Amino acid sequence: MTEFLIYDGKVAVALLVFYLFYRFLLKKETFHRFNRVVLVGTAVLSFLLPLCIITIHKPIEVEPVVPEPAVLATELPAQELGPLVETAVPWWPIALIILFWAGVAFVLGRVCISILSIVRIIRRGQLVRGEDGCQIIVTERDIDPFSWMKYIVLSRKDWEAPHESILAHEKSHIGLGHSVEVLLVDVLSALQWFNPAIWMLRADLQELHEYEADDAVLRAGTNIKEYQYLLIRKAVSKSGYSVANSFNHSILKNRITMMSKSKSPLSRGWRVLYLLPLVCLGLGLQARTVYVPIDKDSEKIVFNETAALSGSVWTGEVGKLTFFDTTFEIRTEDEIIRGNYAVDNSTIQFTFTDYKNESNGKEKKGNDKLTGVMDGNTITISVENGEMVFNKVKKIPAEEQFNYFLPEVVVMKYADASVKPEDVIHVNRVNEIKMTAGKDFDTAPECSENFARWLNSRLRYPADCLYDGTLVAMLVVGEDGKVGNVEIVSGLCEELDKSVADLIGKAPEWTPAKKDGKPVATVLFQPVIFKIRTATTANSTQTSPVVLNVHADGGIESKGNVVPGAAVIINAEANTPMGIVNDLKDWLREVGALKVYYSKQSETESVMRHIAPSVTNKTLKVQTYDEALKGIDRKDICVARINAHDKIFFESGAYDNDADILRVGKAFLKAHGAKTVITLTYDRGTSYGVYQNLQALLTQIYNEVRDEKAREVYGKSLVDLSEDQRAAILRLVPMTVLETDMKG
Repeated sequence: MTEFLIYDGKVAVALLVFYLFYRFLLKKETFHRFNRVVLVGTAVLSFLLPLCIITIHKPIEVEPVVPEPAVLATELPAQELGPLVETAVPWWPIALIILFWAGVAFVLGRVCISILSIVRIIRRGQLVRGEDGCQIIVTERDIDPFSWMKYIVLSRKDWEAPHESILAHEKSHIGLGHSVEVLLVDVLSALQWFNPAIWMLRADLQELHEYEADDAVLRAGTNIKEYQYLLIRKAVSKSGYSVANSFNHSILKNRITMMSKSKSPLSRGWRVLYLLPLVCLGLGLQARTVYVPIDKDSEKIVFNETAALSGSVWTGEVGKLTFFDTTFEIRTEDEIIRGNYAVDNSTIQFTFTDYKNESNGKEKKGNDKLTGVMDGNTITISVENGEMVFNKVKKIPAEEQFNYFLPEVVVMKYADASVKPEDVIHVNRVNEIKMTAGKDFDTAPECSENFARWLNSRLRYPADCLYDGTLVAMLVVGEDGKVGNVEIVSGLCEELDKSVADLIGKAPEWTPAKKDGKPVATVLFQPVIFKIRTATTANSTQTSPVVLNVHADGGIESKGNVVPGAAVIINAEANTPMGIVNDLKDWLREVGALKVYYSKQSETESVMRHIAPSVTNKTLKVQTYDEALKGIDRKDICVARINAHDKIFFESGAYDNDADILRVGKAFLKAHGAKTVITLTYDRGTSYGVYQNLQALLTQIYNEVRDEKAREVYGKSLVDLSEDQRAAILRLVPMTVLETDMKG
């Protein structure tokens, strides 16, 4: 829906620009029919232009890129967290959509009411005669003459008076199809109800209709003065039906002026050519550049030995052909065919030995021999019913791969207890892609954000997908820094392939590589490792906590089995996106591990956190944001939030240093006392280290205020109090931190 609103916004801009040029260059001219075509044409063109996207294919040579190594930050101390609650969905996008469609419904409703009113008048009126393809309806109602589609409606009073000029005027409206144009513009107006340009265009179109009809009456021989007096006499009433062509349209002064105005020179009609540069500008702004990698070494390849094919991958309409040292594999939609091959110059002798139908699991053996012919980057295998044609997929030699591949991104899925390890479909094949090496760049391309982290914080594992393995996506960073030509060169399944390709297509802009001081387009490869972790559902007698070491790339090392009731220690690297940690917590809820510690290995003591239960647990319930804050005065709520760029927003401002957060937090806690509630929100891209640091600051705020309260009440610090005294201080200054669900 958001994409449609963006499209409608582009239409609004195009419509406004077209109309302004018409108003300043053509409106005052007497080319009524010509102007009419321009108005209706530009209205329709405004809706079509945003849909016209020109794709420019630009070949580039692949150059190697050496990515900078990732820098891992140290881990931060563990802190106690509050219960998990769900944050409310932002209201304004929904409100904007509702407002837009309410406006559309209102405008269309008005049009429908107007049409129904006209139809009712026509049905209740008297059909007196038909002439020149028109039906003349006489009504007993005292209304102004009007025409709609093929009907001319007059009151009994106008019918009994001289009405030849009125009929000539309305017949002109019908003959020129004015009603259809008004109805078309009314429909377009519903989608552009917020745009003043469409309403001004509609008014100008109706004005042109009247000019044309008046001109037709005068050309038929009617005296201009008598006709003008007739218009003045009829000016005291209105038809009131917006979709009809009224004889008495309210632009009386303009109509009389236009009748007396001399004809515009035909040369002024050339002003319509202003449309051409405007259309070209619109198409240019919509144009997209797609960079097509080329391989200088791929123009003609002649194989004369089996080793030359080993490891290469070829694709065609029937499926994928992969060569190994002496064997091959063909994968179609339903079958896997394996066998041996031998190469003699450009001829390949295939021996098909194993067949397996993946849809029903049936297997069979064989010894069929087929011959393939290799011509450059194409292999054609002759079969009984025709040919199988495969085209070569580019291959990267092992020694060159580091130059082309970006750092790996790991996406982990924590399956529920019903998924067994044998249910997971492991795909161990990774297609190798050969590319042409080139000279080093002066500067390598650089993403405006940490690209691996940007991907990791946004990628989602489809809920029902049980495929895991390594996927490789190719992307091109253009000379303008925009990412395009995204292609999955080694995939896992259609669902995962599409999700990765779609996300990379929305990547942030890059600073393009430069060679000889000029920006150049670059081909990059992004490997994404999808892993599925299944839960161990058997009962366990282990007493020591399970340690999960979480890495910034999404990888997890487990020391022990996670079982219901287990205590889990999460050791996460400081630059790990919180999206990874949150996904891990969701899985721990499903397994039933309700005790989770945040710590690092060097700590001698950890602080426990009870995580909220799974939303699938029917006996326990996760509170919504509003439910958790029910009965709490909003002025007692202190909001802490970390965005995807690790910017901290606390209370009413954004802060860059810890001292300010401590100062503001302590002041808020002292002012609101035991009623204080702190809500903590973070994005999927938030760094674990920044999140942990803010948790430490929140704990420090409470500890310092508690210590001050202890000195005030008991005259000594918090650590020196007895257990009963300490409990009393904790009741005076309770720590209430509600962690809401993630943004992004």
